[in-house]
Parts: sequence; structure tokens; C-alpha cells
Amino acid sequence: MNFEMKNNEVDLAIEIMKEVAEWGRNQGYRVWLDEWLVREELITHEASADTFCVGYLDGLPACCMILQWRDETWWPNAIENEAAYIHKLCLKRVFAGKGLSMACLKYAEDECKKRGAKYIRLDTGWDEHKMKELYISMGFEIVEKVFLENGKAMALFEYKVGGKNV
Repeated sequence: MNFEMKNNEVDLAIEIMKEVAEWGRNQGYRVWLDEWLVREELITHEASADTFCVGYLDGLPACCMILQWRDETWWPNAIENEAAYIHKLCLKRVFAGKGLSMACLKYAEDECKKRGAKYIRLDTGWDEHKMKELYISMGFEIVEKVFLENGKAMALFEYKVGGKNV
């Protein structure tokens, strides 16, 4: 497997996100709305264009994620540069089962080591059982359950850089 991650791939990352979201809707999953998956919504003061990463498997775009270094929404009390935050981790379905989630985690971990960050963090809906199982299988631990005003809850996950799985 020849895997390479490239940064500053906003349009291609959004294209992959939309493809995965459409697949998810067709499977009956609660996924992001297409109107959320646009540059104007996704590029923020925390997620600049260079945080949009696309993973290539044997030269073909296969997966994407946003790898940012601040997340004030879910981790407002975090110390600067203590963690990387993964958002919108998506794999094209044709590449499912090829270890790309772990390849993305390995890339994030390598970037953390360069910056001296100790953790990789992410979030998902508390009722998103398949995603929670995936993240736990990757070595993440649930560190907090955050209750939302609408009655739903979010699971906040953390992975210690240098953990057992990468």
C-alpha cells in the first residue's frame, strides 16, 4: 500500500466529504448536510485551507480529514498546541477496509510529534455507535460526554500520541 497525505486540498476534500455523506444518507445514517460541506462553512479561524488533508492510495484520492490545532467548540479549555483535532474523517467507500483510518491516524500522530502535541482528539454523536466503535478500535478513549441543548449528546475522544495502535 502506497499511502501519501497532501495538505491544502480543500476542494477535493469537500468532494470526498459530499460523496461519503451521500452514501451515509443512502444507508440511513445521520450525516452532514451538503450545505454544511462548503468552503464558507468549513474554513474557519481554526481550520484554514492548509488543514484540509487528502490521503492518496496508490496515487488515487481515497480519504480526507481536517487536521486542525485548535477546537474551541468542543475543547475550549485546551492548552495551546497540546493536541491535534480531527474533523470530517472520510473514506471513499471503494477504499473501505484498507486501513485508511489508521493511516490517517498515523499521519496525525506524525504531525503531533513534529509539534510536540501529546494528544489527538475528535468528537462524534453519542448515538453514533459505529463511529464510536471505530474510534475505540483505533485506540481512542472517550474522555467526556457533552450534553447539548437539543437533548442529544456528543462523545469526546482522545488518543495519546505514542499510543499502542499506531
